Amino acid sequence: MPTKPWIAYWPTNVPLTLEYPKIPLYQLVKDAAEAFPNNTAYIFQDESISYDQFYTQIKKFATVFHTLGVKYADRVALYLPNLPAYLISFFAVNMIGAIAIPCNVAYREKEIKFLLKDSEAETIVVLDGLYPIVKNILEETSLKNIVVIGKEPVPNTFNFYELLATTQEEPPKVDIKAEDIAVLAYTGGTTGIPKGVLLTNLNLVSNALVTAKWFNFEEGKVRTIAVLPLTHIFGFTVAMTASLSSAGTIVLIPKFHPRQVLEAISNYKLTFMPGVPTMYIALLNYPELEKYDLSSVRFMLSGGAPLPVQLMKEFSEKTGCNLLEGYGLTEAAPVTHTSPVARKKGGLIGIPVIDCFARIADENGNDVPVGERGELLVSGPMVMKGYWKKPEETKNAIVNGELHTGDIATMDKEGYFAIVGRKKDMINVAGYKVYPRDVEEVLYEHPKVKSAAVIGVPDEYRGETVKAYIVLKEGQSTTDNEIVIFCKERIAYFKVPKIIEFRDNLPMTGVGKVLRRALWEEIK
Repeated sequence: MPTKPWIAYWPTNVPLTLEYPKIPLYQLVKDAAEAFPNNTAYIFQDESISYDQFYTQIKKFATVFHTLGVKYADRVALYLPNLPAYLISFFAVNMIGAIAIPCNVAYREKEIKFLLKDSEAETIVVLDGLYPIVKNILEETSLKNIVVIGKEPVPNTFNFYELLATTQEEPPKVDIKAEDIAVLAYTGGTTGIPKGVLLTNLNLVSNALVTAKWFNFEEGKVRTIAVLPLTHIFGFTVAMTASLSSAGTIVLIPKFHPRQVLEAISNYKLTFMPGVPTMYIALLNYPELEKYDLSSVRFMLSGGAPLPVQLMKEFSEKTGCNLLEGYGLTEAAPVTHTSPVARKKGGLIGIPVIDCFARIADENGNDVPVGERGELLVSGPMVMKGYWKKPEETKNAIVNGELHTGDIATMDKEGYFAIVGRKKDMINVAGYKVYPRDVEEVLYEHPKVKSAAVIGVPDEYRGETVKAYIVLKEGQSTTDNEIVIFCKERIAYFKVPKIIEFRDNLPMTGVGKVLRRALWEEIK
C-alpha cells in the first residue's frame, strides 16, 4: 500500500501543501480589512459591521486591554456566547500578545473556578447574565479586571460598551511570533479533568487557511452561520477564523434554535454551516423545515461527535443539502480530516486535510494492515505545542512529532478514515471488544429513535455489558424487546444492548457531544 492512498482521491483545485505566513492570528482580519474594507465582517441581530469597522473595534479594545495592564502572555478569559464582543475581545487579546481562554457559557461555578485558577487569569470578559457566577468565586481566583457585557453598569467592573465608545488611542505595537501561544483552550473534560491545550498562532493560522482552501472558500463571498459556540475550538476555527481568512461574512447566533438557524440561512442566503449531529437531528425533526429556502447552502459540515450514517442520509434527502462529516480535536486546532465536498462516504470522516499526515498504529506504534483497528496518530502544523503545566502528559501525547489522539480508527484502501471509538470508551464483554459507535449506528437506523448513547456497565458474569440510552422521536413509543430484536438482526450477539433506558434527553457538552462520563457517574 502507498503511504498516502488518499492522494489518488484528492479533491480537484485543492493544493497538496501550503506555505503558512508567520503572522499573529489577528493579521487575518487586518489583511481582510485592507483588501475588502467595505465587505461585511459579521452580522448580529440584523446589524452589519464592515471589515474596516471591525478592525477599528479590535484596535480600540486592544488599547483597552493595554490600559488595564494586560501584558504579553497574560491570560484573558472570555466567558461569552456568540456575540460581537467575543470577536472583538478575542482579536484584541491577540493583538497585544496576550493569551485568550475561551470559556463555555454552559460552565458554572465549579468549572469556571477551575479554568480561572488553573490558567491564573487576571482579566475576564463576561456577559452580564453570567457575571454572578464570576462574582461568587472572585476571591478564590487571581482576577483583577472584570469587563462586563451589558447595558447597565455593574459595581467594581468595567463596562465593555463604554470602554469601546470612549477609547481612541492606537494600541501598542507588540512583536508577536508565529510560535507564540494565542489560545489556551481547555478540553471538554468528557472523560476527566479538563486539560489546557496550548495553541500557537501558527497552529490556528494554518488550520484556518487549510479549512478555507479545502472547502474552496471564495474570497469575500463565503457566508457562514456561527451557531456553534465560538468558545469551542470547532466553532472557533471552522465558523470564525476560516471565514475571516477569506474575508467572508459571519452571522452570529448566540444560542441554537432550529427556527433561528433556518431563518438566518434563508434570509441571509448563507453558503456554509458547520454544526454537530445534535443540531442536524433538531433541524431534521423541525416540523416547519420544508418552508425554508436552503438553496444557497453549498454544503454543511458535521463534527465534534460521530455523525450517524442514517442521519447523514435522511438529512441530505430531506433538505437537499450536502452534509459532510469531518474530524478534529482541540489538540490539533482542530481539523485533521474531512470528506472532499464532491466525494463523501457515509460513516467515514474522510481523508487527511492539506499538510496533515495520519496513520493507524498498534500499541507498539507500528502501522496496522488496511481495514484493521488501531490508534489514530496525526502530525502537521496544526498539532499543539503541548498541555499547560503538564509536561508528562505532553510527552505522552506527542511522540516523535505525532499526536496520539486516543481515538480508535480504521483506514480503507482509498485512504478514507473512520472513527470507531475512544480507547477509554471501549467495552470489554467477556473478552470481546465492543465500540459504542458500532451499536449506536444500528440504533440510529431504527425509525423511532431520535438519539442514542451506549456505555459499558459492570457485569459479574461478562465483566462488562452493553447499556443503551435512547431518546425517541416525538410521539413514538417502543419496548426494550423491540429494540433488542432490531439489534440482533444487525450486529453480533455480544454487541446487543442487554440494558435499555429510555430518556427525554441525553447529557451533552456545550457543543452537543454526549457526556458519556455523566452516564458512567450515574451508575457508580
